[in-house]
Amino acid sequence: MAVYSSYLLKGNIDELELTSRAQVFPLLSPQRWQELGEAVSRINWDIVGDRHLFMSELFRLRECWDTCADLKLVKFRFLGHAHLDLAWLWSVAETWSVAIKTFESVLALQDDFPELIFTHSTPALYAWLEENRPDLFKLIQNRISQKRWEVAAGLWVEPELNTVSGESIVRQILYGQYYVADQFGEVSRIAWLPDSFGFSWQLPQLLTLGRIDFFATQKLRWNDTTVFPYGCFRWRGLNGTEIVSLMSAPIGENVEPLKLVNYGIEWESQTGLNECLWLPGVGDHGGGPTREMLEVIRRWRSSPLFPDLRFMSAVDYLDGLGDLPNLPVWNDELYLEFHRGCYTILPTLTKSVGIVCAKGCSIGLSCGPLSLLS
Repeated sequence: MAVYSSYLLKGNIDELELTSRAQVFPLLSPQRWQELGEAVSRINWDIVGDRHLFMSELFRLRECWDTCADLKLVKFRFLGHAHLDLAWLWSVAETWSVAIKTFESVLALQDDFPELIFTHSTPALYAWLEENRPDLFKLIQNRISQKRWEVAAGLWVEPELNTVSGESIVRQILYGQYYVADQFGEVSRIAWLPDSFGFSWQLPQLLTLGRIDFFATQKLRWNDTTVFPYGCFRWRGLNGTEIVSLMSAPIGENVEPLKLVNYGIEWESQTGLNECLWLPGVGDHGGGPTREMLEVIRRWRSSPLFPDLRFMSAVDYLDGLGDLPNLPVWNDELYLEFHRGCYTILPTLTKSVGIVCAKGCSIGLSCGPLSLLS
């Protein structure tokens, strides 16, 4: 054991890599399993006291591990994420404070980890930063221009999408897309809505009218009755409009090997695809990726014994899905089978917005504003 520990400490295989590698072994083919088993069985444990000879045994085992190239056929794409509820268990003032800390943390980490790509939604939050922290806002604009920060917006906030009117959704899209185009040079191609409590059937039509190509959520993973059947699919709206959609990995996750392996196996079983998107980062109350997460990912990337790992934006990932033939079609609302009757906003606000929308529609506003985006 002393010799083995010395081998580890020399940096040939560190403890983290050794433990993590064992957890990604389920991704190996049966043939690789057999080869590794034979390599382990060939170790002569009687010579463990002879440092030189035992080292040569361990190096032969390492050479066998190094040939596990089929692990590289499995692809994990990472995208830094920090979900932030604008209003939940804290004041609005705390929301702004947490947003500043989260974004400052991400910018600092990107200095040390240039490979980190980060995504965040909610143009309303960027607008507040523009007014109150223009210095921070300019840094974010710069990262966006470098393709290292993705504005996965599409809507002004992550809104209630069960009980609101079409007019309300239209204006969420209109104001969100106008702001993103004005400040960042192009409209958002993705509606990133990880935490809304279900999605009405009219959404594909309205998103498409707003020049949005993709829809993504993870919320239906919360279903307590029916397991949602698809990971990637075409969501067909009431009028037949379809939008490429993603039931993403859970948010607020770490980079634990066992979770990644289980998700990769589940994703490939569900979709037939060997490339999946993972969202490392603390969330709900902001936070984002941590230094520890990024150090682990970097270490794994440099090892020949792990799957193909790299950072990728949500739009780049979804562009690949959109080219796939024969995606399954979901022809219904996306109903969340969990905390039923609990909606994203207060009922008094929903009622007030409904009254305003009704008055607006009565004077001919309807869905016309979305045509302005063209």
